[in-house]
Amino acid sequence: MAALRVTQFFRGVVVGNGGTSAYTVPAGYRIVLRSAIFKNESGAAAGASLWLSGASRIMFQNLAAAGSPGDTVEWRPWLVIGAGQTITVTISPVGAHVDVVLGGSLYFI
Repeated sequence: MAALRVTQFFRGVVVGNGGTSAYTVPAGYRIVLRSAIFKNESGAAAGASLWLSGASRIMFQNLAAAGSPGDTVEWRPWLVIGAGQTITVTISPVGAHVDVVLGGSLYFI
């Protein structure tokens, strides 16, 4: 049976200037991404995306300006990601900043 740990894979403010590598799944493990929370800290609307290495975008969310309804969104996937894969977060436009929290389960296989 695989060992299971619930964990937070990434927490931080991501700025709209390209991509930020949020988490790389270690060898011998896989994760189940169960929660992705985005809170826009910018004075204007922003977009947040999650990418998986070697694949296309797996999620996109528009966020309203900070302090407005819709400035915080929680995505609740059930996404299994294998060893060696990297989750990347991108924010647009340039200069926007979004607080991002990624969490789920880590399995030793």
